[in-house]
Amino acid sequence: MKIGEAQQIYREQVKEYRAQRSAIAKQLKDVRSRMEHFPGRQEEYASEAATLELTLNALDEKETEYQEYLDSAAVLRLLECHGGGPAGGRGRRVCGGCCENDGGSPPHYEGRNRTCSR
Repeated sequence: MKIGEAQQIYREQVKEYRAQRSAIAKQLKDVRSRMEHFPGRQEEYASEAATLELTLNALDEKETEYQEYLDSAAVLRLLECHGGGPAGGRGRRVCGGCCENDGGSPPHYEGRNRTCSR
């Protein structure tokens, strides 16, 4: 599997975790609202809220794990482009071929996704 392919898989998984978190967070907000409006069912709703909070925590952990994988893959692509990586500095996919890839030029990347600024 190529680094770019792995990055795409990790991006999709992070996106899915974020979508799940959003849906669970909305459910939790609804449950907390019901807890305020129906005090007689507080115990039932508290149990549901606790389950949703545990689910949110688990999703946070998995999202963080996959984001770390994604960040690691981005570093590998940087190394591949600027020397020292699997392609030995010959790869130009990351920067689009704008640098000489002589191993001595400093990287010129910006942003979280470490895309080329040139």
